[in-house]
Amino acid sequence: SAFSRQPTLAHFSDGIRLSPEDRDVLNKIVVEKVKVYPGSCCWELHLRFHCICEEWDEIWANLSKHFLIQVPGLKEVNYVEYYRCKQDLNLFLRQYESVFLSKVTERIPACAGWLSSARLDVQGDRIVVRLSNNLGVQFMLDKGVDRVLSVILQEFFGLQARFVFAVDESLDTGIKIEPKPIIIPRNLDSNQPNRKRPKQADQDENTHLLGKQIKNEITPISAIQDEEKSIAIRGQVINLEARELKSGRILYMWDISDGNDTITVKVFSDEKNQEALGSIGKGQWLLVQGPVQHDRYTQELTLMARDINKAMPELREDNASEKRVELHLHTKMSALDGMVDVGEAIKTAARWGHPAIAITDHGVVQAFPEAYEVGRKLGIKIIYGVEGYLIEGTGQKENYYHIVILAKNQQGLENLYRLITISHLEHFYRKPRIPRQALSELREGLLLGSACEAGELIQAYLQGASWEELCRIADFYDYLEIQPTGNNEFLLRNGTVKSITELQELNKKLFELGEELGKPVVATGDVHFLNPEDAIYRRILQAGQNYEDLGQAPLFLRTTEEMLAEFDY
Repeated sequence: SAFSRQPTLAHFSDGIRLSPEDRDVLNKIVVEKVKVYPGSCCWELHLRFHCICEEWDEIWANLSKHFLIQVPGLKEVNYVEYYRCKQDLNLFLRQYESVFLSKVTERIPACAGWLSSARLDVQGDRIVVRLSNNLGVQFMLDKGVDRVLSVILQEFFGLQARFVFAVDESLDTGIKIEPKPIIIPRNLDSNQPNRKRPKQADQDENTHLLGKQIKNEITPISAIQDEEKSIAIRGQVINLEARELKSGRILYMWDISDGNDTITVKVFSDEKNQEALGSIGKGQWLLVQGPVQHDRYTQELTLMARDINKAMPELREDNASEKRVELHLHTKMSALDGMVDVGEAIKTAARWGHPAIAITDHGVVQAFPEAYEVGRKLGIKIIYGVEGYLIEGTGQKENYYHIVILAKNQQGLENLYRLITISHLEHFYRKPRIPRQALSELREGLLLGSACEAGELIQAYLQGASWEELCRIADFYDYLEIQPTGNNEFLLRNGTVKSITELQELNKKLFELGEELGKPVVATGDVHFLNPEDAIYRRILQAGQNYEDLGQAPLFLRTTEEMLAEFDY
């Protein structure tokens, strides 16, 4: 079949009048996947280009029009492009430098002016970006553009390099980059990966959308308790609405969140600012300043925007020279427990420079395909695993312990799949359970970790097991896990331990066991959500399941510095 492995766009072009040259172009563009958004009746094609196509805009216009005519109910069709590159940075710059820089300016419009006159040179495994003066270099470093360059290089071109900035005063500053326009539906959810928004023509170098530059101190939204004459906030647009009034003016309303609280922002447009305000989309970060008033219609405090500036997201960064690897992470596939989008977790780890990341959902492996795809594109190693439910025998109602199982090679992955099958088909009772005997028989290619507080090793410690007994239990595992004390503070609240010091002693004891038995001791986060502010979503999820203790543990993905700080004792 023509669709057996890698269909090209030519397979989708039957019935379109194309020149032989254009059809040859389509034969060289691979369709990696098609995302369908039923709610917005939209398709998103992920395309892999082998070269730059100057006639592409005209070809795509004909192709997208054909889709809209031929597919009933389809309202919009868009694409995300990637490029197939040889592992040669010099060749990459010769072929794709202009496309690469355009993508950078789409991600960070404010750097377009500096990059328009930049020169890129390869030095070993790094790319030197030469700018006309020190001001440009400092601007790039302040904005974290070096990290963005590395991420885009991995994401769209499949290459890895470190970027550094240098000054070359001989550079001309008159050349301008023209980013390639890509039409993307405004109603797609902002959390879809690689989504691009239409850009307003004159705003690449201008962060002002309305009014003046905002320089006042930013106020947390949660601190807004009453009407204010003027206040400045910073946050992300999570919902938006535009309403045309009888006067012809448009009332724009945005719900803006800073991660801890949300407020509605309103502004009335006129002819001068309508285009700029209309460009604001869901997911965009803004600085907004103006008076806070009590809205008589919604009966809520509302910020009436006087000044609006574009803002960069405040992202946590990992600045350690030697990076950690997270070996215990739950995605949304951990039913009613994990809140992590697997793609976003991998992108975050790649942005931080982590060489690998493990996926360990509760009893299932459905996140593996997406993890593989994102990991391949970003050049980060995916460690495939599961947090299983270990039982001693085969009894249906037998108590279980948590255990982390990681595949270290292809044989291990096959054995992991066999264990998942056995647990679901032969030993399922509320949870998919894995008998110890079956695990021992299929252990080849697997690494076994002692898991969290619900693992048998920590449970034995909490129940007062002797040192000899702890050694016997720990000897079954390939590595031992220790976790931040915050992960286990519920033991303090329920009276199992009496102080934080006892939780620290628990970790010290596990470390001593590892040294005694010659086993690695690994600090893991037992990650259930990506960022600290996401804890509230898991708290809501647990409240719906009638959890008695809703004191949410800090189960977020930590940087290397954050994890080291947890174990400074």
